[in-house]
Order: sequence, then structure tokens, then C-alpha cells
Amino acid sequence: MENDHLSLANARCIMANVTDSNFWPPIPLSDPDHTAHGSQPPSVPPEHHGDETWLLNEHRAPDQDADTAALSMAIRHLFDSGFDQVIWNSSRNPSKPLPTGEPDRRLDSQHDSAAAAVTPVGDSSAAQFEASEHSDTKPWLVVVERMRDLNVGNRARQLHAALEQAPQWLVVACDAEETDSGVPSAENAAAARPVAEIVDRLHCEYVGPVVAGDLRSLVEALATIKKRGQPALLHLKTRGSIEPATLAPSANLMPRPALGEAVVSGIGSLRHIASQELAGLARHDARITVVSTGTDPGFVRLWESMQERLFRVSSDLPSALQWCANLASNGGRPFVFLSWEEAQNGFGQIRQAICLSRAAVTLLIEARTETMRNEVPTSAVLAGIRQLPNLSVLSPKDGTELRQMLGWCAAQNDPAVIWLPQAIEPPLTWTRGSEIARGRAEELSDGHDVAIVAWGPMVAAAVAAAESLSRYGITATVVNARFAKPLDIDTIARAVRGALCAVVVADSGEHGGFSSWVLEQLLEIGITQPVSIVAPLECSPRQHPHDTHNHCARAIVDRCRWLSAPIVPNTTIEARLPAVPPVECKALVGKWLNFNAACPDSMAREQAQVYTRQLSSDARRWVAAYEEVGSRDVYLWKWCMHGIALTTLPCVMPEFCAHVCDTKLLSIVLCVLLDDVADQHGDGRLLEALLEMTCSGGSRSLRGLSAVAKRHAEVTRCVWAEYLTRITSYPCYATFEPVLRYDLLQFFNTMRYSHLVNSRPYLLNMAEHDLYTPHNMMMVSFAMLDLMCSPGFPREAVGSLREAMWHAQSMGRIGNLLSTWRRELVDRDFTSGLFARAVMEGDLTLDDLEHGDLNKIEAIIRSRGHEAYFFQKWREHRECCHARASHIPSLDLRSVLDGHDRFFAMHLGSQGLI
Repeated sequence: MENDHLSLANARCIMANVTDSNFWPPIPLSDPDHTAHGSQPPSVPPEHHGDETWLLNEHRAPDQDADTAALSMAIRHLFDSGFDQVIWNSSRNPSKPLPTGEPDRRLDSQHDSAAAAVTPVGDSSAAQFEASEHSDTKPWLVVVERMRDLNVGNRARQLHAALEQAPQWLVVACDAEETDSGVPSAENAAAARPVAEIVDRLHCEYVGPVVAGDLRSLVEALATIKKRGQPALLHLKTRGSIEPATLAPSANLMPRPALGEAVVSGIGSLRHIASQELAGLARHDARITVVSTGTDPGFVRLWESMQERLFRVSSDLPSALQWCANLASNGGRPFVFLSWEEAQNGFGQIRQAICLSRAAVTLLIEARTETMRNEVPTSAVLAGIRQLPNLSVLSPKDGTELRQMLGWCAAQNDPAVIWLPQAIEPPLTWTRGSEIARGRAEELSDGHDVAIVAWGPMVAAAVAAAESLSRYGITATVVNARFAKPLDIDTIARAVRGALCAVVVADSGEHGGFSSWVLEQLLEIGITQPVSIVAPLECSPRQHPHDTHNHCARAIVDRCRWLSAPIVPNTTIEARLPAVPPVECKALVGKWLNFNAACPDSMAREQAQVYTRQLSSDARRWVAAYEEVGSRDVYLWKWCMHGIALTTLPCVMPEFCAHVCDTKLLSIVLCVLLDDVADQHGDGRLLEALLEMTCSGGSRSLRGLSAVAKRHAEVTRCVWAEYLTRITSYPCYATFEPVLRYDLLQFFNTMRYSHLVNSRPYLLNMAEHDLYTPHNMMMVSFAMLDLMCSPGFPREAVGSLREAMWHAQSMGRIGNLLSTWRRELVDRDFTSGLFARAVMEGDLTLDDLEHGDLNKIEAIIRSRGHEAYFFQKWREHRECCHARASHIPSLDLRSVLDGHDRFFAMHLGSQGLI
């Protein structure tokens, strides 16, 4: 075809005619003007990639071509450190001695590094491998020779002298079993010499023979050689089959790799799968065209019958992208294969030509050896892709899903990027999953302990980790994101909220990639579960291509194994039966004992999750301010934040969720500041000063108070001022501010009641305890803060919500008194209802509380069924709370009600810690 060989300039001139598909010269699949001599590849790759006649030639034996491609592929994936050198001498004149200056050689196109291009084999200088000083492993020199060349003259001795300069080396001896009449008889005789003689000349180990077309065996043999690190000769049969009798008597076949080291067939298959699928789609869809900046024999061969639909771009990529955009605007569906670096360099043109015009062009951005050697940061490429408008960004978990994504891209009408961060297919494969839908993730497993979010080929690591965690009794939800843009944050957030912790698997070791996007979105919607990021090691020395997945899976397991050994509280709640209990008391105690016997796992699980809770920077600042005047373990603040997260109403706007949770914690800091003073016996001047400061905004004189008290007042004033500043920013602040102010006055009044009871224990009674002390939990005021951040909440439902939250607040108070009364007993703080009931029932006297033995008081409380009584009260409040919540049709409170149940378990599981 005349247009097949148009120059770049001519292509630009006629670019407007988008109906002609030959503006970019298609890759020639054969060269009719070329006459092959023998069956050997040329000694030097073509100078430019526009002429790929050496890739597939109809005059050459297909078996020999496939053998060469398989060998090149295997070497590329095992000797790819960036310092390894691969030299092909298969086309030299075997009678010519090995030179010491500039040798005749052929570099593998995938290993054409600068070091390899300038340093000849046989150079006596050590500069050839100076780069090894910066590498964790010694570089390899791999020489590919024909077997008959090694048997001619002193070639083996010359080669050995040259190889002595390399720290580690391998000779691949290709036994092509040449029978051409053109081959001199002397060479045929030399080729018949035993292989053992060549091995003896090179002073190396023998491996083989291996059939070049058997990719698995070939890679296994190369991997074993690399692992042993000893000089070796690999005997490669490039034609014919291996018979046991052909093995040399002295041949010692090296041991096969251990289980787990075997390389799956189809190495480097993601690119091949993409080309294969696109070729299949193109046979039925005339709109599909493929443009690539790099090709290989397997890639080209798939398009042999559709040469006019495959185009190679070796320069001026921006013009090629513009051509693809023009083609898409006329109904075409071009697919473009690019490397990371090429995509980064072409961001401007991609944005202008493709994204802004919403051209249906699909970019397959892939990992290539030369790009990885240049250490292009994948996070930088992804960060740039994220800023491109109107673009979908996908990454497949395996070859099957890659086929699905290609079909989806061909069917939709917007630009897309398929991100292929590695060349090989992952070690795990799945059956065909659900159909691809824009911005829709898929859940591969379901669990309640940990949520693992992964993208692309690293999903294999996530699934492997989930299987390993199951052996420890840890269940995991694995989310395959599929899309990084748009991100299915609803599915991810649902999985994270339902788990104790979350792990996001990064696509690379740098920051700013997929994991950063997920973390940013989770923080924006107010996720409070602990989230960690696990990244694969990019530069770890490895022999197996799937070591990255294995390492990442182990890292996920290590990050989550703490869930299998939760911290069990040292104290237990056991009600000792009275000698002759009444029937009703016995029934209550039985229920209490049964509840505790059934809940140790849930209590331990909640406590474990409290330990992993993280505080925001603002919360840490408030805690640091409190520690200037008070002393509470950091566990208390994490415990409070965990309870806040469990009980926040679902109607809160996502953008305010994290902020309002922090505001609630700030109000708890204020509560503790006041409670520390209210629990003191004697002078109440400091408490009155604090209450006047917070209730009326006044400023009572602090004259006569100590410096410590004055500092306590100053910290309280600052906390109160910041609390007011934060709540005034909420959208419904003006609507609910009077209600919130009333609720806070009830809390402040509770502080006065606590101080009175501690200084005058004779005031103890159950009625006032049940009336005043629940306000100390502040849950009704928390509900009002939530409504301040919930525009559109129906006014007719506020009364029912407050009633439900009143019962929830009473439940919280009971949980608090059951878990803290022992600590309060030591401080002789008698505000707990347990003491009030013991006094009212006649089990204790006021003198016992003020002067009695503490151990005796504790024994009486535990043995008389007082804990069981309050547990029954908790159950009654729970029934009322659920009944009232069912009358609020505009709000689904099931998650909140479940959160209050968990809040009770949090109390019981944290005795002695709060």
C-alpha cells in the first residue's frame, strides 16, 4: 500500500482526512524484498522501529522465531536488574577470533542499557560492572552463543577469558542442529563434540538440555541458575525434541526450583492478552484500531490478517494522539499502548486532544523494562492522570478482567485509561466477574474483622492475604476497586465501616498513587476506623516475578494478625449470689451472669479496636492541654472517640462527619475538666467559677484560688471558647442552638449534683440519681450537634429522636457506672447509682461509705445483686429506645442502635482503663 511508508511530515499534512486509516504507517508483518539466509536472527536490531521486518518474516522457520522470542522473554524477566548485560553472538562468523576491543554482538532489545552499549566483552577494565557497587546483588553477564560456534577453534577459551571479567555469568548455548548444505563440513564435525568438553573448557556447571519452546522449563532453569549464582552453561535445544539418550554422560541436571518458585506460563502475558482480545474484537468491530509505541513478535503476529489496523509510532507521539482523537470523533475506537514515561511526557496533548473533547480513546499505560530501569515514579504518572478531566481510570486484577475492561472501553463513548503497572499476569486468576460498570467496584469476599481495598494486579495479594488471615480466625472483606477514577467510595466505605480496621494496598512504593486517593476520600467522609497502607517492594532483589505479590500478602497479614489475639480484660464482672436471695433477685443475677458469659469475645474485640483508634491533630492538641491540669490515660480519649463514631447519627452530612465527631470529643474534654473538680470534696469555689464561665459566659473572680486552680480555669475557658467557635460553623446552628444550650445546662446541673452528693452523701437516693446523672453522658446534646449538621431533618421527628436518645443516654450511664464504680470507690466518689441503691436497700450505711473498709463495701455491692439490677434497667431502656426509634421513618437508626449495644460492651471490656 502506498500510504504504508508515508513519512511523518506527510502524515501531518493529510491528518484532516480521518477516514483514511493509514496516516500512521502500519507495522509491516513481512518484507517481500528480504531474502532470508539460514534461519538466524540478524546480528543487530533495526535502527528504527518503523521497520519491524526482523520480528516476523514469512521466509523464516516459525519454530526458530518462536524459540528466539521465548528465550528473549525469559531472559528479560529474570535478568532485569538494570545492571545485567545480555549479549547475543549468534550471528558472528565462528571462524573469527573473539576480539578484545569492539566485539561483534547483538544486544537484546529489552536490555539495551547504556552500560551494555559501550562496554565490550573482553575489556579488561572493571568499569563494565562498576554499577554493581550500587546494587544489592552482583550483575550478570549473559552471552547467547550457538553451540557450533563454541566448538570451533579456541572460541570457548577466548570466551572464558572474557567472562572472567564478570562477577557472575551465564552462557546460553543454542543447539540449532544445523543441517544446511552451506555449512562447512569442518563445522559439522566440530558440532558433534560432546557438550561436556565445552563445559570443561569454560569451567562451569552444566544445565540442560532444555527445549527453547518450553517456556516454563526454560524460566525454571534460568531461575535456578540465578539463585545458585555460579557460572553455568545452559544447553538450549532450538529444534527437535529431547530424548533421554541425548544427554551427555557427564551431564548433571540441576535441581528444579522448590514449590512456589515455579513460574507460571504466559510470562509477560498482560500485554499479550490485551493484544489478543483487541484482535478478536477488531475482527467483529471495524471501528477498532491499535496504535503502539512498542511491539514484540507475539504482539505483531496476532494482527497478521489485519495489518492495516495496527500502527507503530516511533516519534512525534503528540501528533499520533491527535490523530487518534480525530479518528474517535468520527466513530472510531482507537486503543493506544504507551509506557509510563511516554504518558507522563504527553499529559498536555492527552488533556487537550482527548480529554477535553471527550474522544473515545483508550490508553493502555504499561510497564516496560526500559521505563522501569529509568525509575519513572508511577505515583507521579497517576497523579497527573488524576487531574485529567472526563477520564475513567481502570486497572484489571487479572487477564480475564482485562478482557472485560477492553470490551467495556470499546462500547462506551468517553476516554479511558487502563493502567497496567506490571508486565506479568498475577499469580491468581478468577472466573469472569460481574459486568464492568463505570465507577463500580466488586467485593470478592465478605468479613467483619478487616477490610482490604486493592486495585489492579495487587488484588491477588489482597486475596492471598485474606486466605492466610482466615487460618487465624480473621475474616476479611476484599474490595477490588476496578476504577480509581471515579472511585466507588460508597462500596469501600461500607466495607471499612463494617470492619475493625482497614488496609489499602498501594500499587507502588511511592506516595500519591491509588492508596492516597482512597485514604483522602475516606477521611473526607469521616471514616474513623484505623486505616493503614501496605505497599509492595519495588526494588527488592527477587528471582520470581510474583515475589512482589507474595511480599505484599505477607505484609497485609502481619499488619492484621493482632486481631487474632485481642487483649482480654484482666478483670471480670461476676455477681456473687447472696446466701438466700429472693426469687426475683436470683433471676436478675442469672441474666447478668449469662450476659457476661456470652460477651467476652465482643468485649475483647471492642477493646482491641479502641487501642487502634487514631486521634486527629486537633484532638491531640486538646488532650495535651488537659494533661497540663489533669491526668487521664490516652486510652480514655481513644475509647471516647470510638464510642462517638459508633453512635453518630447517619443523617450527618459527610463533609461534617469528622468535624462534628471531634467537636463531641472536645465537649468530653470539657466534661472531664468539670468532673475532676465536681468529684472533689470540700471547697466548691473553683467549680462555681467554671460553671459561671460556661453557663452564663461570665467571669467570676479567681482570687484566693491556687495557681493550679487558676490554670485549670484557664484551660477550661479555652476549651469552652473553641467549642463555641466550632459549633457556630454548622449549617443548622441557629435552628438548634437554643435546644443545645438547654441540654448543656442539664449537664452543668449534673456537675453541681455530683459535687453536692460527694460532699453530703446523705443526699443519695435512686430517684435523683436516675433524673440527673444520665446527662453526664451528653448523648442528647450529641444528637443536637448531629442535627446541626443535618439540613432537611424533619422537625416532626425531633421529639421522637430526643426520647430515643434519652433512653440511649440512660443506657450509656448504666454502662459507665458498671465499669467505673470500683475506681470511684477508691476515690470515695459516691455518685454512682450502685452506692445509692445499696444505701436505699439497707445493705450499706452512710458511715460505711465515709469510713468503712473498701474491700467490704465492694463485696457487699457484688454479692447483693446491685449490678444485676442495673443490667435489667439497661435492658428496659434498650427496649424503650428501640420502640421509639421505630417511630422515626425518616431516619434509619439501626446502625446507631447497634452502636449503643457495642458501646455497652466497650464499657464492660474497659474496666480499670477508663
